[in-house]
Amino acid sequence: MKFFWGNLKILVLAIGLFSLGLVLWPRPKIPPADEVGDWGQSENVLGESSARSCPGISFLDVLLDKNTAVPADYVPLDLVTIESQKLRSEVANQYRLMKADAQKAGYTFTIYSGFRTFEQQTALHQQNPKSAPPGHSEHQLGTAIDLLYSPNTWNWLDQNAHKYGFVMSYRGTQQDQTGYEFEPWHWRFVGIALATKIRLSADLPQTFYRKIKCG
Repeated sequence: MKFFWGNLKILVLAIGLFSLGLVLWPRPKIPPADEVGDWGQSENVLGESSARSCPGISFLDVLLDKNTAVPADYVPLDLVTIESQKLRSEVANQYRLMKADAQKAGYTFTIYSGFRTFEQQTALHQQNPKSAPPGHSEHQLGTAIDLLYSPNTWNWLDQNAHKYGFVMSYRGTQQDQTGYEFEPWHWRFVGIALATKIRLSADLPQTFYRKIKCG
């Protein structure tokens, strides 16, 4: 079901969590990369290894849920830095376009979490068991972002993010189906065509993704 059309009570509650122009969602404390190991220097080896053991892992429409995981050593080969976070190159480019157009319309947001290693997700899951288990987080794909934004920016993102290839993975009305609580800060890049299909559908985003076999 669609959050924007189907659950005004959740929207009112969400708006109540805004303060001082920033979204005050309970943000996870992401361990710095230097506290969980150096992944940057070995990303080519890790990525190539995972590509052999897990064909299709780099597809934008890979399914990740509580029953489907990626290899612990998986690191995308095309990560770039944007707003102090790592994202796949195409994701970063589309994010820049989306943010530029949002600013022209009078809205703004910023990334506070992008790519996470398996080790970072392990530490986060230990802090917050409600977060995705290691290997099951969309952040390890390098295509998911967690955003900070002001109250009126929510509507702009809900109406426009798909035009740049982004979808909200975990809507408030879909908790029983996804197994995850409402995460209005979490957006995943899947490409413009697929994002548009998902945005216009009442089905779960996960029903549009392809399941891969690793190992």
